Formats: sequence, structure tokens, C-alpha cells
Amino acid sequence: MTLINDILDLAKIEAGRFELLPEIWDSQSFFHELCYMFRIRCEQKGLSFHYEESLPLPYSLHSDSKRLRQVLMNLLGNAVKFTEHGEVMLRVAYADGKLCLAVQDSGIGIAAADFKRIFEPFQQTGTDRYKIQGTGLGLAITQRLVQNMGGVLHVDSEPKKGSVFYVEIPVKAVASSVHLVAEEEKREIIGYQRCDRPLGDTTVSSPLHVLVVDDLAVNRKVLLDMLQPLGFRVTEADSGEACLKIVSQDSPDAIFMDLRMPGMDGLQTVRALHQQGFDKPVIVLSASAFADDRAVSLEAGCAAHLAKPVN
Repeated sequence: MTLINDILDLAKIEAGRFELLPEIWDSQSFFHELCYMFRIRCEQKGLSFHYEESLPLPYSLHSDSKRLRQVLMNLLGNAVKFTEHGEVMLRVAYADGKLCLAVQDSGIGIAAADFKRIFEPFQQTGTDRYKIQGTGLGLAITQRLVQNMGGVLHVDSEPKKGSVFYVEIPVKAVASSVHLVAEEEKREIIGYQRCDRPLGDTTVSSPLHVLVVDDLAVNRKVLLDMLQPLGFRVTEADSGEACLKIVSQDSPDAIFMDLRMPGMDGLQTVRALHQQGFDKPVIVLSASAFADDRAVSLEAGCAAHLAKPVN
């Protein structure tokens, strides 16, 4: 299913069905969330993760943050995948109206003769052990996303000495006055109010039950760490099949559903849930931010389609 979705993503880009949706976004939160996710992934492999800003970034930036997130998730995901010992690093700088990014690892590296080939569809490097983990489309999609955003992507690498992928993308810095307004309007979420009770009702009741469905433990942990401190009871499922079993035994108040999973994927699971009579909100989580993907999720009966990582 991952292969099919990657092919569809690439086809949309090459067919010109690509829409940039610029918005004002908080650079500190954006990079903090990415680093949090990949620090956990690195720890699970015994790697260290480092984040470095050459200069303080503008607080507010204006660009398509979902596309940028997709680019960085692909590059950082590859860095973790191809590194068995050492570290992964994300370096960020802003200069002359451009966001400059570097994803560095101490992994297996790439031969200079393969620098061009790795950006072609269905091309992979490394041993069969690594090839079986991917589709050979990640870098092809990433390069085309960067190009459509007006940027450039290139690589510097040497076998057995690691790789560095450099990205430069035009991004507008937003005036500091917007920053001040955003700071004043910020609120810290400390809990939730049940909508089935009047505001101010302090009656003790059981916490709302949320089911998180994702085949990757690191993704489940990110949501777990966000939801539990707010008072939710969180249950985890690592597959669509496990989700259906849990719902039949302990029906949750809401479900966060990953789209791309082996076996029964997210949308297949949603349809099966509806056939079982489950009528609570199902919120889809996906690295893909294409409008077509959101439309398909909503058509399947999902309450919302959110891009990863969730903040």
C-alpha cells in the first residue's frame, strides 16, 4: 500500500496537480516537533540526534509548511534508516530570504556515481537489507517537492562516511509585529472540557478514551505523550486488525488513524469500523498533505485529515 501511495504522490506532482498552500507558521514549534519525533527514532536505534541553528530563525515564516514537513520527514527518515552507528543531525539557517537546511548522518554513504540516480524513481542504493525497507520513491518525491517550492536539493556523500542532504527554499519572514500578536494569543492547553457536560461542571467522571492506531511505535508515542498529560486515557494498536479487535472490546471515544500501514491500511480500517457500527470521530494522520488525499479521507467518513507530525 505504501508503494501505491508513493506512486500516486509522484504522479500528482508530475501531472501538475500540485498546489502550494502558503501559511504563516511558527518556526520554533515546527522544528521542535520534528526533532522530538526523530530524537525518539534515533534513541530506538542507539543513535544520537542533534539540532543546530546557525543563527536565530525568524519566529514567523510564510510558506507551505506541510510540504516542507514532508521534505524533512523523508530526508530525516532516510538518515535514520541508513545509519546503524553514530548520529543524525539537522542544521537550520535563514539568510537572504531562504531557509537553508542540512540533514547529516554517519551512515553507509553514497558513491558519487550514484548522486544523480538516487533522485530517479524506483532507484535505491545499499544492500538488500535496506532496499526492502523502502519503495525507491522517497527522494524522487522529495526533490520534486523542493523544486516546485522554488528550491534546490543536492547531496554530498562518501561511502562508509555518511551523507549530507542540503535544501534551500525561498521562505518569507513575517514582520515582528505578527510575532508579538501571536505571542499574546498563545495559550497553553492543560486539559479538556467534555462537550456532553455544561461548562464548569466539576463532576468526577472517567476520562475520555482515545485509540491511537499506527504501525510505528515512535508515532504512537508522540501522540501518547501529547494526550495523556491532558487527561485522556490512551490505548494503542499497531495495525488495522488490532484496532478492530480493541474497538469490539473497549470502544473508544475517538480514534487517531495512520493511513499507511501493512496489511489493512487506514481507510480500509475506517470502512470496517463503520460496518461494525462505530460512529465516533476517526481522525486520519498522514505525511501526505495533498488535497485529493484529504478529500478521500473525508469521503470515507473520517472526521478530519491531519498532516504529520501533529502539534
